[in-house]
Amino acid sequence: MINAVAFVKEFYWAMCTGDVEHIAALHSPDFEWTGAESPPSYSGLWRGPRDVECYLVGLIFRSSNR
Repeated sequence: MINAVAFVKEFYWAMCTGDVEHIAALHSPDFEWTGAESPPSYSGLWRGPRDVECYLVGLIFRSSNR
């Protein structure tokens, strides 16, 4: 388990570089991510690293097709 500062640094580095697999690997198996209510495409609940990875890949795919 890494400390909070190291987690945030790694998380943002991975977001900036598009390393979705690393973002997912940072989270524990019982992690839950609740998306914002607005816009609707971001709302929802994702459980575990695999769900988070799929969610982020979907966001990247949608934003690259605009």
